[in-house]
Amino acid sequence: MGLTNAKTMNHRLLILDDDEGILEAYAAILSPKTNAPVVRSSRASARTQAAAAPVLHPVQYEVTYTKTGLEAISAIEQAYAAGLPYAGGFFDVKLGGELDGIDTIRRIKDIDPDLLCVLVTAYQDRSIEDITNVFGATFSDRWDFLNKPFTKAEILQKANNLTANWDRRRREKEYIEKIKAQQEQLIRAERLAAVGTMARGIGHEFGNILLSIMGHADLALQSKDPSQMEEALKLVGKSSERAAIIIRNLQSMVKTEPKREKVDLVLPIKEALELVGHEIKKHAIKVTEHYAPNLPKTVVNRVEMGQVFLNLIINAIHAIGNKGGEIRITADADERNIRIMVADSGSGIAEENITKIFEPLFTTKGNKGSGIGLSVSRKIIENHGGHISVRSEVGKGTVFLVQIPVA
Repeated sequence: MGLTNAKTMNHRLLILDDDEGILEAYAAILSPKTNAPVVRSSRASARTQAAAAPVLHPVQYEVTYTKTGLEAISAIEQAYAAGLPYAGGFFDVKLGGELDGIDTIRRIKDIDPDLLCVLVTAYQDRSIEDITNVFGATFSDRWDFLNKPFTKAEILQKANNLTANWDRRRREKEYIEKIKAQQEQLIRAERLAAVGTMARGIGHEFGNILLSIMGHADLALQSKDPSQMEEALKLVGKSSERAAIIIRNLQSMVKTEPKREKVDLVLPIKEALELVGHEIKKHAIKVTEHYAPNLPKTVVNRVEMGQVFLNLIINAIHAIGNKGGEIRITADADERNIRIMVADSGSGIAEENITKIFEPLFTTKGNKGSGIGLSVSRKIIENHGGHISVRSEVGKGTVFLVQIPVA
């Protein structure tokens, strides 16, 4: 992403100080067009008053001046709600009202999660460690410190840092959001590719189901034996249920909702097996399943986890090919993780390719593979705080191990 044009940068600042003379000093530095006269006060030192002399600089800041913590909070709330947030603010620590500068920042840091702050004080009664403890570690990169009396150069430097850092953080956030959107598109595309891989087998499966329904329905119509008619209609019902399961699982695979919920991971495994049932039969593959009793549930996106298991099972089918073989699926858990193993007796993966199989666009399947299935699967697993590993031996088979944290 390119740099944001200077015209679109956020130059909105807020000042909180209960001394009129110091506010005038800020105004002369940050809002020089006002040519505001310097108001000398007991709290505005000679150094600060000297800083109030009009100064010319290329940046025109939009500055709001407040005298109490409540005024500052109200201004920040209104600006954030209007979609015109402040980039940052200068907050005097010692205020005469019910809220001092630190109390004010404690309240506003959750109102506007992007606001950057400079604490300004003539006193040394609060250490950096104390202030960090008050604000919390997550706020540590959002505040700075400035001693009074200040100079023009110090204020201009801090103001420039506030606005530049705010815009940098905004660009970083936009970039991250863009990357996330691209990842979601890739996951969606890979999911549709997996559905396309299954389409021929599902079509064949539906053909068999329809033949079964038609045959048993015709038998029921022709039979005069009530028990035979009842049995035929039961078989029609079972075939219809089988078709409904396939449709439901297929619909589940193409959903895009990012919802996470507590899930028994055995369910998406079985749904994936249902979807490739015809391919398993066609390749004369034996599937062995073993799931530990009382397997804990975990919070995941069920559709995405189904996509992971579907990819692993399809890979196992392709590895076995037409020679027949076995796919073993197991699931167990320890205190931290649920472990799902998908093992096959296929051709295995060459040692030089093991480290590459999770790379985008890498495939050993030629025209059969897109090269994104395992890459997307790893991204999904990592987004759930999990881990996927593989071990393989050429001619003997491959084992994938998926670990997902227990809820």
